[in-house]
Amino acid sequence: MICLRHAEAEPPNWDSADGTIVTDPPLTRRGRHQAKATTNLLMGKEPKKVFVSEALRSRQTGEIIASCLGAPIEVVSALAEASMGKTDQDPAIFDLRAQILRQWIVNDNLDDRLTDGESGHSVATRMKNALYDIATKCQGSPAVVVGHVASLTVGVSALCNNGPSLWNKPLPNAVPFALTLSSNRWHVKWPVYSER
Repeated sequence: MICLRHAEAEPPNWDSADGTIVTDPPLTRRGRHQAKATTNLLMGKEPKKVFVSEALRSRQTGEIIASCLGAPIEVVSALAEASMGKTDQDPAIFDLRAQILRQWIVNDNLDDRLTDGESGHSVATRMKNALYDIATKCQGSPAVVVGHVASLTVGVSALCNNGPSLWNKPLPNAVPFALTLSSNRWHVKWPVYSER
């Protein structure tokens, strides 16, 4: 399968009308260009289907890719980003979130979590199940999977047992990478970060 993090999205921000946080932001103009540029890299791959999470940024990225490649879209709720709970949008705990992700990815300590967030076990299990299911559905032809930085990293780490090699190599927006299952073993070609 061909996986990628969604294209650049607007940051969650305060809604000036009622002071609530926008938690499902759309793609930026740059993000739309990134998604379109990704389709050029995927030409000739003839994906069977484009799989996206329920998040608007994933769906919009997938819609652009699917439209250009003539592939149908399927929403898979298990591809959601790792939830850190009510504190997801709180910049004051950014370092704490990073520490928990490091525990999950580098130290394979999937027990860590914020009070109301998911455990690493939950993220790894749902991502592994979703990716196995997609691989089963698309045997013989590629699938495109549009996911999120933390959940994709945790899922790939759990499947390939390569977490420490992924740390400090954040997934760039809309850069495809290959994730394959062969002889019951998963292999990944992790992308190198570059500004797009």
